[in-house]
Amino acid sequence: MSAKIKVFVAFLLLSLLIPLTLFGTVLGTAFGSSDLTKWNSVTEDDATIFSVEVGVDESEEVEFRVSSDSGAGTVYEWSWSVNGAETKKSEGESADFTLGFEDEEYGIYNVSVVGVGVGEAENETVSETWNLSVWLVVGEENDACKLEGLENYQLRFLKRPERLVSMAPSCTEVLFAVGAGESVVGVTEFCDYPPEVKEIKKIGGYSTPSFEKIVDLEPDLVVGAHGNPADVIYYLLESEYPVYAMHPKNIEAIFRHIKVVGTIEKRKAEALSLLEDLRRRLGAVEQKTEFLEEEQRPRVFYNIGNYFTAGKETFADEIIEIAGGKNIAAADGKTGYFIMSLEELIEKNPQVIICDSGMGEMSFAYEQIMNDERLKNLDAVKNNRVYVIDGDIISRPGPRVVEAVEIVHQNFGDFFAAVEDDDNYKTVEAGEEAVVKLEGEDDYDCLDEIRVKAGEEGEVKFTSISVEPAQQPAPTSGPASTSAPASTSAPAPTSSLATYKCFALSAEDLEGSVEWVRLNFSVSKSWLAAKPLNPQAAAKTVSLFRYDDENETWAELNTSETGTGGESSEKVFYTARSPSFGTFAICAALETRNETEGSPTSTPAPTPSAAAVTPTPRVAVTTTPRATPSQTNFSTAATTSQKPSQKQTAKQTNSSRAAAAPPPKPSIFEKIFRFFFGWLLK
Repeated sequence: MSAKIKVFVAFLLLSLLIPLTLFGTVLGTAFGSSDLTKWNSVTEDDATIFSVEVGVDESEEVEFRVSSDSGAGTVYEWSWSVNGAETKKSEGESADFTLGFEDEEYGIYNVSVVGVGVGEAENETVSETWNLSVWLVVGEENDACKLEGLENYQLRFLKRPERLVSMAPSCTEVLFAVGAGESVVGVTEFCDYPPEVKEIKKIGGYSTPSFEKIVDLEPDLVVGAHGNPADVIYYLLESEYPVYAMHPKNIEAIFRHIKVVGTIEKRKAEALSLLEDLRRRLGAVEQKTEFLEEEQRPRVFYNIGNYFTAGKETFADEIIEIAGGKNIAAADGKTGYFIMSLEELIEKNPQVIICDSGMGEMSFAYEQIMNDERLKNLDAVKNNRVYVIDGDIISRPGPRVVEAVEIVHQNFGDFFAAVEDDDNYKTVEAGEEAVVKLEGEDDYDCLDEIRVKAGEEGEVKFTSISVEPAQQPAPTSGPASTSAPASTSAPAPTSSLATYKCFALSAEDLEGSVEWVRLNFSVSKSWLAAKPLNPQAAAKTVSLFRYDDENETWAELNTSETGTGGESSEKVFYTARSPSFGTFAICAALETRNETEGSPTSTPAPTPSAAAVTPTPRVAVTTTPRATPSQTNFSTAATTSQKPSQKQTAKQTNSSRAAAAPPPKPSIFEKIFRFFFGWLLK
C-alpha cells in the first residue's frame, strides 16, 4: 500500500472516531453510569452482577447505593425498580434501596435506578442496573444426604421445578397436599391418593422404579422416599437429575418435609396453612392424652403383617403414643421395624391390637391374630379390642398421619371408658385394709376416719362411702319417740342413753365381701359435760350402736376411747369396729332416776326383791321401721341388743302393777257382814 493511501485511511478513521467519541460522551452524560458511584452489600464494591444464597426458613437483604459524580449540589429525583416494577422514590445527591426476600422468593432479580436532574441539572439523567441471582439451597433437610457419599449433597434452585416425578405414595400425597399436583408428571403404581393420580404416567413400583421411565419424563426434580432402591438414586444423581428424599422418623419430621416441598415449589403459604390445620387437630388429641397416667394407657401392638411391627424412632410409634397408648414394640428400646416373636407378644400381653389393612379389603394381619389359638388369651383378643386401620393412612408418612392419630385414638375409646369406670372405684385387695375418704354431710365431721377391710376370698370395690342423716334429733327427756322417719326402719330406743349423732353409712356400688368396717370418731367434750352421765358407766361413757336390720334391734359395738387430744382439744376420740356398713348411733349412758321421788340413783339394774320398792323403767317397744337411739335413753334390754319377748314384757308389767296396786274392794257379803256384826269387831 502506498504512503498516500495509508494517510487517506488514517484520516478517514480519525474522522469517524472523533464524532463517535463525542456521541459516547453525550450518552454517558445522559444515560450512562460513568458519572455514578455504585455499591452493593453482597460484594461490597461496584459489581453489578452477583448472586446470594438463602436456606429454608431463612431470609436475606441486599443493599444498593448510588451517588452522583457531577459535583456537590447536584440533585436528582431517584426511582428504583425491581423486575420492572417501581418500588421506591427519593430525592437528593445520592440514593439507597434495600431488597429483602424470603426463602420461597428465590429467582433472578433485575434491580435498576434512574436519576433525573433537578434545577440546573434538569436535563441530566443517570441510571444503573444490577443483575441479582437468589439461589434456594436445600442441604440437611434432604434425607438423600443420609446415603453413603452424599453427606454434603445440596440442591440449588434458581427456578421453580415445573416437572416433578414421585417415587413413593407418601411423596405424591405431600406434593398434592401443598398444591403442586399439576406439576407431577410421573408416579408409582402404588400411588392411589388423591384420586387424580390415577391418570398420571407410571414409573414402576415403589421398590422397583424404572430409571429409563423416569429419565424419559425429563423431570426438573425427583422426589423419593425410604424404600426406594439406592442404586436408582445414585443413577439419577450421576445423570444430574436433582433428587429430594423423605425419610421421616416422627410426625414433626413429616411436617418439616411438607414445609420444604412447599418452599421448593413456591407454595409455602399453602404448606403453612395445611400445617396449621394439622397441628390444630393433633393438639386436640394431645390435650386428651398427654396427662394420662401410665396405667391409663393401653399396651398396644401394631401388626403390619406376619407380626412385623414398628419400634422406637418410627412415626408409627409416635402415632400410638400421641393417641394415648404404649407401644409394646418400643418398650425394650428396639428401633425401626422388626418381627416380634409369638412368645414375646404373649408375654407382653397387649390390651389393644392395631392391624394394618394391607392391600385387600380384609386384613391378613387381623385374621392372623384372631385365628391363632395361642393368642386367644391376650387381653386385646378376650376383650374384643383388635382393630383394623387403613394401611395407607397409618403407614404413609404424609399429611394423613394426623388422621391416623385420630383413628387410633378412637380405637382406644373402649379401653379408656373401661379404665374410667375402674378409676371411679376404690379397690381394697383381698385381706387388706384401706382408709377411705367420706363423701356427704359436713355435719358429720365427728367421723374422723373410716377403715375398710376386705375378706380373704377376694377384693372389695366401691365408688365412694357416703354418710347421711338417719333421722331428726329426738326429745332430750321423757320416753323415746315411737315415731320413726321415712329414712329408717329401726325401732326408737328407750330412755337410758343420750344420742350424740345418728347417721347412715353406705358404700356406693359395693362389690365383694367386707370383713369389717372400723369407725374412728369423736365426741365434743362440752356435749359430754352437759349430760348427766351414769357414774356406773364412767369407764365406758360413749358407745357406738349399729342397727341390726334382720332382728330389728340396736346392737352395741365394742367401743374404746383412744384419747382426749390433750387439754387444748375440744373432743374425746373413740374407735369401734362394725361387721359392715349400716345405720349407726353414737350414744352416751345417762344416770337413772327414781320414778317415785324423781331423784338420781346410782343403784345398778334392779333385782327382783327390790322391784316392789324401786320401779323398773318401762321398755318402749315399737315395730316402727328403722328408728334410732333417741336423745333421751336406751333401755337395759336395748343396750344388750335383744328385743324383749312378749312373756318378758308381761312379767315385768305385772310385777310393776303388784308393787303399786291399791287394796282390793270388799265383796257384797263382806259389806253385809260388816253392817250387822261390825260392832263385835270393835
